[in-house]
Amino acid sequence: MDKDRIIESIDQYLKNPITDYAVLIKGEWGIGKTHFLKEEIYSLMKKSGFRPIYKSLIGLNPKTQLEKIILKEINPFLNSKSRSSVSIEAEFIESVVNGGEKPISKFPKNIVLCFDDLERMNPDFFESAMGVINIFIEHHNTKCIFVCNENQIENLFKNYIKIKEKYIRFTFDYNPFLESIILENIEGLEKKYKDSYNVSVILDVFKIGGTDNLRTLFFVLSTYQQVLVEIEELKIGIKHKTEILDLILTYICFYAIESKRGNSFTLLDKITIVNSDNNFRNFLDNEEYFDFDGEPIQTQDEHSNELAIIQNRYFQESSFKFERFESVAELIKTGFLNSELLKKDILSVNSTFEEIEIQERKDKVLKILDNIFELSDSEIKEKIDLIIEEVQEGVFDLPNYLKLYRDLVHLESFNVEGVEVSKEITEKFRDGVRKAVKNGKVKFVYNFLFQFQWYKEDKSEYAKKFRSFAEYVNQLNDSIKDSDIIFDFEKLVKVLHNNDFDLNVNMLNSESDIRFLKEDAEKIYDALIKANAKTSNNFYSSIMDRYANEGTTISHLLRNERGFILSLHQILSNDESLFLNNPKPLSRLPLVFLKDYLKNLIQKYSKILN
Repeated sequence: MDKDRIIESIDQYLKNPITDYAVLIKGEWGIGKTHFLKEEIYSLMKKSGFRPIYKSLIGLNPKTQLEKIILKEINPFLNSKSRSSVSIEAEFIESVVNGGEKPISKFPKNIVLCFDDLERMNPDFFESAMGVINIFIEHHNTKCIFVCNENQIENLFKNYIKIKEKYIRFTFDYNPFLESIILENIEGLEKKYKDSYNVSVILDVFKIGGTDNLRTLFFVLSTYQQVLVEIEELKIGIKHKTEILDLILTYICFYAIESKRGNSFTLLDKITIVNSDNNFRNFLDNEEYFDFDGEPIQTQDEHSNELAIIQNRYFQESSFKFERFESVAELIKTGFLNSELLKKDILSVNSTFEEIEIQERKDKVLKILDNIFELSDSEIKEKIDLIIEEVQEGVFDLPNYLKLYRDLVHLESFNVEGVEVSKEITEKFRDGVRKAVKNGKVKFVYNFLFQFQWYKEDKSEYAKKFRSFAEYVNQLNDSIKDSDIIFDFEKLVKVLHNNDFDLNVNMLNSESDIRFLKEDAEKIYDALIKANAKTSNNFYSSIMDRYANEGTTISHLLRNERGFILSLHQILSNDESLFLNNPKPLSRLPLVFLKDYLKNLIQKYSKILN
């Protein structure tokens, strides 16, 4: 309920000369009910000539003499030379004994009793306490306002609904207007800080998080201000500052809301990756595990249920932008803001934004030739110039360089106006490829020359131009020392040593990034002779699958891995334990099969492998 309507309703209540009922302001804990009462409702009371008497009911129990507590609060306003406070209390007690039939004489009419924390009273005392309070409400027409979190009451107090219907006529659901509170709190800030508060971000996250808690809001505002001051001092030159500040503010809101809700820091620190295929994914560590079909294995831990709740609350919609900031998490947990860690976080996220920006430009350029017939004749040259400009930046992978060049040459072969792949343009393509390789932006590509081909029968100048460029790019592709491939090979050796190969059967398919070199044969052999039968057999089966395809693709793979195949076959052939007539453990039998398979492979593809 809008607070202005609550104020108007209570104003009418105060102006009613005869009332025998109370009103109640309800709302969740921490949303500012008490602040609203003391700041805005008190102001209204005083303007109307009323005096508020405030009492929190926390901890009141059957031993509490509530009537004395109330009169003790009232007594300062009843000082009289002719009447003592003792006589007033005695008169009130007599009124209670007589069921309120004999009211206190000259009881002040300008009192408003304000009872806070109704839900925190001792449940055994609730009914009798309400009876005492009702003496003031019903028999003395004293105005009375209760404040509570009603959601916590119904399960605590017996007969609550019945008692409420008897004593409380109107209930006001207090919902703070967060936007105005935020604006009031940032009003006095310097403009450079004030402009960095995206109010809509705060409102959106609080709405998604399902809270209006003002304590959490004030914590968010003060924490964000601390981060803003630190960023100003760091003087980091970043292009995407506005977007990054919004992400930081989102993360502060998220972390504050969920930690105040009771979720542990350990749980919240696990949440690092979201919106993968429109679905929240939480990685419990830095490794992924795979089943026999190559699908990720679902891992469970003690926080799985809480993670599912957070997933449903925040990450069902792909529009929720989220990024984890380790420095911010540390600030919320410890109160310490690590400047270097904050700088690292910001630069990392800025780099991600730049990569996204580059990818968007790349996608835009690639679509030009894919949708060539959507262009008008006058647009052709402009779009070609855009392609050439982007090509020189070294941002494409090698297959896309080859595709763009092929498509341009193809258009040129039909003498399309505005399309000419001159020596100068070809050199710009080569510059872009060299730049991409030098910057480490591209990975080695298997079967590169078979990604995009020209018609075999075509011997034209255009075919020669394309094949010349393709061969140039292929040479650079072969020169790449891909650290990912090295890593994947080391990972393969590790799983062979650990007998975990059944979880990684897809590591050796022809589409994988692993590229076997001649010197790798010895490492594979050393791992296999120590492996169990299951691991050795899985490796043997995977090698057969790797080289099973027919045609140009397998020919290229065999040619690239010729040294490895010949060397591994030679090593296995020299191992006397694998001779047919010699006794051998079961774990060596798959190696016998592997040796025979490699022998047949070498014979079948003798023109390539010999």
